[in-house]
Amino acid sequence: MENIVAGAFDMLKEIIRVQIDDDFDKAEKYVNDYFVWTDEMQVIGDILQKVNKELNGKLETKLADKILAEY
Repeated sequence: MENIVAGAFDMLKEIIRVQIDDDFDKAEKYVNDYFVWTDEMQVIGDILQKVNKELNGKLETKLADKILAEY
């Protein structure tokens, strides 16, 4: 269990770093390295974007920034 928590924490730190850096290439690399996007997921994503326009918005990362600064 400790390995899972440590791994999740490391991934969270990397996600926060990508957000802070605001670098599209780093974000794209992270997604390509760690996630699989299937045809089914694309269909769901297309439907959700039509239903909820907030998915196309910008994220504020104030809490993530604060957490990252503490570590």
